[in-house]
Amino acid sequence: MNVLHISLSDIRGGASIAAYRQHRALIGAGVDSRMLVAFKESHDDTVELYMRPQDNLKKTKRLVDRVRFDYRKRYRLRYDRVFNQAFSFPDSVMPFKWPEISSHTDVVNIHMASGFLHLKKFIGSIPAEIPLVFTMHDMNAFTGGCHYSFECERFVSGCGNCPFLNSPSRNDLSSKISRIKKRAYDGRPKEKIVFVGDSRWIEQQAKKSSLLSGMTTRVIHYGVDIDIFKPIDKSLAKHALGIPPGVKTILFVSENINDPRKGFSLLVDAFGKMKQRDHVRLLSVGRNPPTLIAGLPSIHFGMIQNERFLSLIYNTADVFVAPSVYEAFGQTALEAQSCGVPVVAFDTGGLKDIVEHQKTGLLCDWKSVEGLAQAMDRLLNEDRLRLDYGKNARLMTETGFSMEKNAREYMGLYHQLINGDSGG
Repeated sequence: MNVLHISLSDIRGGASIAAYRQHRALIGAGVDSRMLVAFKESHDDTVELYMRPQDNLKKTKRLVDRVRFDYRKRYRLRYDRVFNQAFSFPDSVMPFKWPEISSHTDVVNIHMASGFLHLKKFIGSIPAEIPLVFTMHDMNAFTGGCHYSFECERFVSGCGNCPFLNSPSRNDLSSKISRIKKRAYDGRPKEKIVFVGDSRWIEQQAKKSSLLSGMTTRVIHYGVDIDIFKPIDKSLAKHALGIPPGVKTILFVSENINDPRKGFSLLVDAFGKMKQRDHVRLLSVGRNPPTLIAGLPSIHFGMIQNERFLSLIYNTADVFVAPSVYEAFGQTALEAQSCGVPVVAFDTGGLKDIVEHQKTGLLCDWKSVEGLAQAMDRLLNEDRLRLDYGKNARLMTETGFSMEKNAREYMGLYHQLINGDSGG
């Protein structure tokens, strides 16, 4: 079986990392898997960087497309850094079609590919007999442009009056994008297309959407390499990274620490409300040093791409906190639990699939700073409870979230699609 994965990147960002791990797990299971990306950062020969056509006519067309693409973003959207990351178009300035990349492909698995994949042109170019799998790393597959809709549920009825666009029109850009996606999906045979959620929450949202009405959805959780992300002696890990004996640690990990959706500011507020803050240090991993309150004892490790070093950092943590207010899955929480670290999180989104309340960690009321503070206090002060939760977390990861399990479930789905049975 030959599987082609399409992703914006291989190891840049959580969704791309999850896609790459899936790709490598399939190779480990004997599948002929390859990845096509717009930005390649690994040295993996099974990952192919898409090379744009070099002839002058196509270069000129691409330049014109780029100007039009940027114009739409600047003048039809509220153009700012955060919003630009939260809303995307289903087109691209470097559209590729099936004949360019087919190479004996049996199944196409599309991951996060916004700005890389021209959805309508690409899907329309794939032969009808080739199965298509969408791995939904967020909500974008079934909305009119946003990656998370937050409190908005207009995706249920096809978008329009978009709060991202400050639009009073029912027939605005979000509605048009939704219709473009709908036509692209409806052009495929129903038995040859499946939308896979990385959590039960994202599948539930997909089932509510008008865009995926009548489509088959599934849940296949991310996997994690339990041989890399594994428990090691905590005192040795802390010593290796210069954390003094007797200091307890709280860890936060996110590619973009300042993304409001990830809730780091809520964690900082909760730290200030903890009853016992003496000899407690806040650790963080991600792009850009975080904004902290004066006097908060902390260590920022920066952006870490080496998984073994990242595992070492997880092992320095007594408690991992994932205060995301919206989260499709929560890959960092899974990595922490694989290292035997209990997790504190809000009772929301895909984090509920990972953190088992009062068994592998503690779930708090949504956006409750007081709840975060109480949960951190409890786990830091009750050594036996913290150790028991950590052991349970590791066991749960081994049995429910291994890379082998992820590969088996995707292989089963691919075989069903190839044989004309999507399981819907």
